Amino acid sequence: MVKSFYSVKKSVWITILLSMFIIALDTQAQSPNAPEAASFEPVDATDMVNLNTGNLSYVLPLLNIPSPEGGYPIALSYHAGIAMDQEASWVGLGWSLNPGAINRSVNGYPDDWEKTNFSEFFYDKGWTENYYSFSAGVTLKGKYSVGLGISWGSNQSLGGFVDASIGWGKKGASLGARVGTNGMSINGGYNGYSGSLGTNGVGIGYNASGAKDNHSLGISLNYNYNSGLSGGISLTKSKYKDGKLIHGKSSGIGISLSSQGASANFRVNGFGAGISTSTQTIDSGDYDIQVSSTGFFLPAYIFYVSYNHTKVTYSLFKHSNLYTSGMLYPVRANQLKEDGIRQL
Repeated sequence: MVKSFYSVKKSVWITILLSMFIIALDTQAQSPNAPEAASFEPVDATDMVNLNTGNLSYVLPLLNIPSPEGGYPIALSYHAGIAMDQEASWVGLGWSLNPGAINRSVNGYPDDWEKTNFSEFFYDKGWTENYYSFSAGVTLKGKYSVGLGISWGSNQSLGGFVDASIGWGKKGASLGARVGTNGMSINGGYNGYSGSLGTNGVGIGYNASGAKDNHSLGISLNYNYNSGLSGGISLTKSKYKDGKLIHGKSSGIGISLSSQGASANFRVNGFGAGISTSTQTIDSGDYDIQVSSTGFFLPAYIFYVSYNHTKVTYSLFKHSNLYTSGMLYPVRANQLKEDGIRQL
């Protein structure tokens, strides 16, 4: 009879303990910061008043689960000083009954992962930057020229440049220079040959004249340190009177090609127009950069004006299919590394 009574009593305590444990786990699973975890009070706490805040703290022992190690005490505790947004536990606001729990903290990836596949996705709508430039100049007697330009845009202060050139002699000798906020360059030519050298790139060219010196064909090749290789071809017809060139009465057409786009221009009796467009895609780390540029060139007799707009768009759209393994499987981790699969 006595033995049966103690068996029933033990079963009842085990049932109560399991019920409280399941309820506590369910409450903790509903929120990463369960009220029981924040208000846990050890059963042997003796201070009923918090000496820092003056709040009441009371612990009521309920039962002790016997075990060979001395047992596990379960107590009902109360903490005064209820906050405005404080959540009530399953035994009441300010009360806590925590039978204990087994928690797992994961830093990075679980240690018991073997060969596990996972995906990473990164997205950024990005932003757009715009840059503008405008220039104007004049050419006198086909030998002297002066030009000015300004530039502005996103995250950029106002800049500009000034260039000038002079020509002399029957062999078409010339010398010029450009200085601006984006760098400097010098250029020159003689007997149909031309060349340029600057902080942004280098270029060479040749202009061949016809038998009557009223037609000429020009070719050029340039390399820019930022945009790469480009080349162009032009055909010009000039008017002469008494063996002298009539300035502002030339006609011609020109085409320039590069890996980023193309430009074309024409001139009829000193008046004409030109247009350019280019598109470029650059990979900078994980970001995609789209660079597009449009502009025009308008010569009018001895004057000219030009305008250019460059649009730079940044965006990020990356998806990676990866594999990893935990610390408990170092052999698998080494195999993944040897197979060339990205290991994090």
